[in-house]
Amino acid sequence: MTSSQRCWDPYLSERDKETVRTLGRRPVGIGERPALVLVDNYVAAYGSRADAAADDYRWLAVDAQRRVLDVARETGVPVVHVSRQDERAMPGWNMAIHAGDKRGRTDIGRQDAEGNHIVEPLAPRDNEVFLHKTAPSAFWGTPLAGILTYLGVDSLFVCGQATGGCVRATVVDAVSHRLRVTVPEDCVFDTYDATHAINLFDMHSKYADVVDSSHVIDWMRQHPR
Repeated sequence: MTSSQRCWDPYLSERDKETVRTLGRRPVGIGERPALVLVDNYVAAYGSRADAAADDYRWLAVDAQRRVLDVARETGVPVVHVSRQDERAMPGWNMAIHAGDKRGRTDIGRQDAEGNHIVEPLAPRDNEVFLHKTAPSAFWGTPLAGILTYLGVDSLFVCGQATGGCVRATVVDAVSHRLRVTVPEDCVFDTYDATHAINLFDMHSKYADVVDSSHVIDWMRQHPR
């Protein structure tokens, strides 16, 4: 691929590409007071780094997130970590179970407490917000919106996993709260390449700016808090 190509280009039809050229696109942009939201970087999603290949896409995303996180901490950008609900707090809870589901709430989605911990390279610090959620979106059932309002935040950098699941749900809810959103492409991942690429394309087309993490890092360094 050339530098001008995007990860979703191979999945677009010629009609899609023509529609993109016809419609054009207005960048969302970054506001004056962004925050960094890291979604679902829990141990169970990544496994052991020692057992992973050097080019494991999950751990490459961790490395990219760590670079962004380090600069956010250096420049004073607020950081929010969000993970799934701890099994000990809500025994048997699983966000995939629907109303009236008879499959057995205590048997589905059992979570090991250790698996809910944030992976070590991205571990929260004491002065950073750490929230547990019970649905795909980081906003659903959490005080995230109120915390961002308190901090005067007007835009978000959203990282984590999975691109087509909890990341996308968080992005859409952020836009619903009238926040500008930027998604660093190399800071998110999904199980399937196609799912990852097409969800990034759709978010870039409708809700957010999908950029390389270097763009976010450069912005933070040029606008220290």
